[in-house]
Parts: sequence; C-alpha cells; structure tokens
Amino acid sequence: MAECENKTSGYIKNEEVHMNSFFIKIEDQIEKYGLDSKTGKSIKPLDSMISFEEYGKFEEKMLTVFIQNEEYINGPASEWKRTILSWMNERFKEITWRVSVGDLIATLKEEGFTFNVNESLISPLIIKWLATFKEAVRKDLNLKVNMIIIE
Repeated sequence: MAECENKTSGYIKNEEVHMNSFFIKIEDQIEKYGLDSKTGKSIKPLDSMISFEEYGKFEEKMLTVFIQNEEYINGPASEWKRTILSWMNERFKEITWRVSVGDLIATLKEEGFTFNVNESLISPLIIKWLATFKEAVRKDLNLKVNMIIIE
C-alpha cells in the first residue's frame, strides 16, 4: 500500500510541477503582453506602458491631428477623438488584436455623439484616425502594435 501511495503522490507532484510550469508560462505571457488570461483583455493600458510625459505628448497629437471630414461628427473633434483614444487605451495590446470600426461608432453614439451625414461616411474618417494612431504608437512611442482594423 505504501508503494502505491508513493507512486500516486509522486504522480501528483509531477503533475503539480507541470501545472506550476504551465501557470508560470501564462504569467509570463500576461506580464509580457499585458493580457488577462481569462478574458484576453488588456490589463496594461497603453498609458501605463510609457511615461506620463510621453503619453501626454501622444495624447495631444492624437487629439489635434486633422482628419479629413472630421466635421461629420457633431461637436469638437477633440472630444470624439478623446472618446476613441480612451477606448483604445483600455484595450491596447502589443500582440495581434482587432479593432472594429462599428464598435467605435457604437461607442460614440453611446457617449452621445451625433453625425450630420450618413453613418457609412463616418467609417472612413475613423479608419484614418486609427491608421494615424497605429503609426504614432510605432514611431512616437516605439511600441509594437499589430492592430487589424475591421470595418
């Protein structure tokens, strides 16, 4: 009986070592990419990956960059850009991630923004802003970003 217990407890210890190794790998991935292992959502917002000063400059750039036809969204352009930037900040990932233009338009609507043209004309200006965001993250912040824009 003691032999059986030793084999069983040895098996459990080996299994625990394997599981600990597995969890260490997950924790490394979470630390490296800032992801919640259960939801896949970022647990490291973009603004926590860089200095306060760097993010301030980046934010200023993203709020003031001119996007053709930005007047299609009623209100100050910096306000809708701030809403999208906040959304992007909370979900930022350095690995491949998808950003839905439809989700961003829905977020703008939820936040009370209105459009003075057909909604189909809003997508191109959101896409242009997202392309600017992606380029600025790479060049200005020196971070990797593999963002796929979905219309």
